[in-house]
Amino acid sequence: MVANSRKTRFTIYDVMESQGVFDDNPANSYSAHFKGPQEYPKMFYHPEGRENVTQRAEILATPMGPQKVGDVRVGESGRQRCGR
Repeated sequence: MVANSRKTRFTIYDVMESQGVFDDNPANSYSAHFKGPQEYPKMFYHPEGRENVTQRAEILATPMGPQKVGDVRVGESGRQRCGR
């Protein structure tokens, strides 16, 4: 086991930092392109949980009982999510 693994650690984030990816992002306060607070991404789900089923689930018999697989639902926001 390495005595101090932080000295030898090298991740994709270290590569991104050396390439200046974080400096180019206007959402980071230390970026030269900083434009103030950025708008938060839109909601993925409807606030009341409304959904439309675009593809019904297939019911499979498994040793642990029947399971629903492969249903596709679209929230009122229009974004798709698969499999529950």
